[in-house]
Amino acid sequence: MTRTQWILAVALLAQVGLLLAIAGSSSGAGAAAPHPLLPDLASVKAAKITIRDGADKSLTLERAGDAWTLADPAGYPADSSKVEDLLAKLGKLEVGRPIVTSARYHEQLEVADDKFERRVEVFPEGKDAPAADLLIGTSPSYGVEHVRAEGDDRVYEARGIRPYDVRAEAPAWIDRDLVGAPPGDVVAVTVRNGHGRFELRRENGAWSSPEAAGKKLDGNAVDGYVRSLASLAADAPAGPLEGGDFGLDRPAGEVEISWREPAPPPPPKPDGAKDDANEAPAPGPLHTVKLRVGKEVPGADGKRWVARDGARFAAVIGKWQADTVLAKTLADLEH
Repeated sequence: MTRTQWILAVALLAQVGLLLAIAGSSSGAGAAAPHPLLPDLASVKAAKITIRDGADKSLTLERAGDAWTLADPAGYPADSSKVEDLLAKLGKLEVGRPIVTSARYHEQLEVADDKFERRVEVFPEGKDAPAADLLIGTSPSYGVEHVRAEGDDRVYEARGIRPYDVRAEAPAWIDRDLVGAPPGDVVAVTVRNGHGRFELRRENGAWSSPEAAGKKLDGNAVDGYVRSLASLAADAPAGPLEGGDFGLDRPAGEVEISWREPAPPPPPKPDGAKDDANEAPAPGPLHTVKLRVGKEVPGADGKRWVARDGARFAAVIGKWQADTVLAKTLADLEH
């Protein structure tokens, strides 16, 4: 038997042993009643969450009052709804009978201390020890993961938590939307870049520009361009603007986007009252966002720093999205 055949045979025997162990556990009389895997979470207020993956990436989230932030860049706002959703999933994680009870199978199921798909630790305020320490491993079937609580050799199959829900990359935990404008509600856009400045205005569904000098705009082209601007999204967080060298004091380009919320429905009229055909609904509130596009991020293939007015931190934007602001001219939108 060759060395390769010997290694394959040993691996096969290990897999057979694991399957027999799982089958033996599953054949026990009756099924254990579902119970929380991380019961201590119900009685603590989480102050810090650390996430690690099998590729040695790590991320820390920290509570700041009622909100959550990244630890790196320190203080960068996290999307608190995503963090609270993760905590809710961890708290609701229920398991039944363990599939194995011996640590000898942890590495194969990827729930070992030094081999896992994800490891999540939740720390209460002022505590160095986590209230919950969860290892997420392999997936035996769609929507099912092998999981283990640190300090317990038992491994379970669980639904409701996936490695995708517990990514160790900062972009997964921030609000990447830089504008927040529904494209159909945008009423005005102003762009400034190295080619000059131009405005776009929408009235009664039609686009015009004071700089068009009598030329007709291509409505489909403008609609597509406005959708691209309204969809600008951060690739990654960056550091605080104060003291940072992002090139945003003299930006390479700027875009200002205004949109109006749809008019609220009129209040119900008293019984017997007639509708006034000439009564126009009051317009909804007007919102305006301004973005500045700064210098290229060194060694990042054309990515640039960007900041929204009023923000304390810069972010990184991809080259294609940066060019949406920097490369467009009014002539591109004309017939």
